Amino acid sequence: MVATLSLSERRALVEWDNRPFSLGRQAELLGLNRTGLYYQPRPVSEKELRLKHRIDEIHTELPYYGSRKIAEQLGREGYDTCR
Repeated sequence: MVATLSLSERRALVEWDNRPFSLGRQAELLGLNRTGLYYQPRPVSEKELRLKHRIDEIHTELPYYGSRKIAEQLGREGYDTCR
């Protein structure tokens, strides 16, 4: 029965308060990774979104460019690709 549910549906079944089972046991029964219960995705920043769009444009224009060439091109355009 649980196997037919989507990931988000299974996560919604976790009882955080007044739980009869520990979070680890609930995760096990629901087929979830316990550490994944605490994960909160961060929204993508506008800067990162612009960079990803530019990478996509370069790859579309020059599909034979690998990651190194794309990084060089971004550097020439003023993007800081190092974190």
